[in-house]
Amino acid sequence: MIIDFFKKIKKFWLSDTSFISLLIVLLCLNFIVPILIDAKIIGEYSLNAIYLFLFLIGIFSSDHLWFKVLTISFFLLQVILRFIRFSDSDSEFYFWEQVVMLMNLILLIIVNLKLLFRDKEITYYRIIGAVNVYLMLGLIGVSLLELIHLVFGNSLEGGWKPDEETLNFPNFIYYSMTSLTTVGYGDLIPTNAAARMTSVFLSAVGILYPAVVISNLISTGMAKKK
Repeated sequence: MIIDFFKKIKKFWLSDTSFISLLIVLLCLNFIVPILIDAKIIGEYSLNAIYLFLFLIGIFSSDHLWFKVLTISFFLLQVILRFIRFSDSDSEFYFWEQVVMLMNLILLIIVNLKLLFRDKEITYYRIIGAVNVYLMLGLIGVSLLELIHLVFGNSLEGGWKPDEETLNFPNFIYYSMTSLTTVGYGDLIPTNAAARMTSVFLSAVGILYPAVVISNLISTGMAKKK
């Protein structure tokens, strides 16, 4: 029964319809969760739970042995590091947590890109899948900014002043998405070269992604129809 249950879950996350479910998770994480955190309705535990659920989806979406091994390994490593931090232990590996999170996000993007271009078909669901990857790139920006913050003591400055009781996530996802979409309101600015280059990277990816990935997806589908 348990094996059949997991097979059904895997079958769903390998199907095109799963792109809609993933989109809902990403929309909540990118746009709803920051508001809830800022309003102190949810905290770090809830944020981490959503992230872990997202990485769990990556495991079920992997259809290649090596990707299964990598996604499971990094997921377990993420869980272990989280458990150490939230336990009574004096040890904390927050920097490595962020490194592992970044690797998990990169793997999740690769897995979803593989699903997008499988069978060389273009469907409504595949377009949604392309949007999902774009939203994941925003989360990549969050991890990069968090790593820079840990290494240099800060990464952004402006009206927001971080403290021990404030989660960085709402500000980082806001800055990451405005950089990715090349809006750049200017209320938050990078404080060092690493943060500036991350901003340029996000802006460049935000411009190139629709031109390269989405156009390639559409042209591949049209070529197959011919």
